[in-house]
Amino acid sequence: MDMQPQKKIDGRSLRAQRTYDEVHTKLVSTATEMYNNPLIANNKITVSSIAKNAGVSVATAYNHFPDNKLDILGSIFKLGFEEVIIEYGSFVEINHDPKDQIDELFRLITEKAIELGDAVRYAFFHINDILESGKWIQGEPYNIPVSYTHLRAHETEADLVCRLLLE
Repeated sequence: MDMQPQKKIDGRSLRAQRTYDEVHTKLVSTATEMYNNPLIANNKITVSSIAKNAGVSVATAYNHFPDNKLDILGSIFKLGFEEVIIEYGSFVEINHDPKDQIDELFRLITEKAIELGDAVRYAFFHINDILESGKWIQGEPYNIPVSYTHLRAHETEADLVCRLLLE
């Protein structure tokens, strides 16, 4: 019999986290749409304009993106490529051929890049500025341990790609 005390789940905290996540997703989706809109110059997109288009207060948007575009671009990468990692993890569990794994990884990344359009291209071409700034949000998406079943302990997404290319 387990004698560990059970943690009580705080409903208020769960609702607050769910609300935060929903607003964050809405802001990132709006940012992605704006970056993909040919009528809006990418350099004119701001946290304030994203908030306005998402129907969210500017203060709330700055809570999600305190370092402006760096955080926006990081969130676009993270939200988009989290799906890639999950799908890839499922593939790796059933297919152990390294060549097929690499092919699948590149297929998934390519499809996600096409889906995200100009938003991910804009972020990708500014990745060096983002990384060099030191203002990348912890957990988005480079050089952080991830815990999906196909990754080794403390392996980052970048490590995974390198390992698969070398195997």
